[in-house]
Amino acid sequence: MKNFIKTSIIPSINLSGRGGGEGKLSDVFCESNGWKRVSERLYDFVHETGLKVELKKQQDVQWFDPSKYHNLTEEEKEIPIVFILHKSGKIDKMFSMKVCTFLDKVGWSEQFCKDAADFVSNYKNSAPQIKAQVKVRNLFANNIDLVEVLYDD
Repeated sequence: MKNFIKTSIIPSINLSGRGGGEGKLSDVFCESNGWKRVSERLYDFVHETGLKVELKKQQDVQWFDPSKYHNLTEEEKEIPIVFILHKSGKIDKMFSMKVCTFLDKVGWSEQFCKDAADFVSNYKNSAPQIKAQVKVRNLFANNIDLVEVLYDD
């Protein structure tokens, strides 16, 4: 994936502030490199080759909704999650890990994801959410052999 992104501009990006951030990263995942920004359940960008990626941007702790990882297709399990870590808005690390590897390494079984999906489904009229915490810097440090490092300051 490293060949498909524009890493040279990463030092100029500031991710400080709350929410979103995909817009600030559109120059990294730019149209001239074959990317299209989308808003799908499991991914934020699609490359012209068909590659899909989900972006997660945080200083360290990232909150995930485990219900969205229930009943995944084999293709969905292969989607890379691109973790973008920053300190005071300055990106210091970017790496990717496939959804299936992520689920395994954070210990989320199919049953756990199903239980979360069932809960959300049972109470959909009140729009419940389930959030599970992941310390992304620890995830990176403990699984360096299972990630693709895309940027490291």
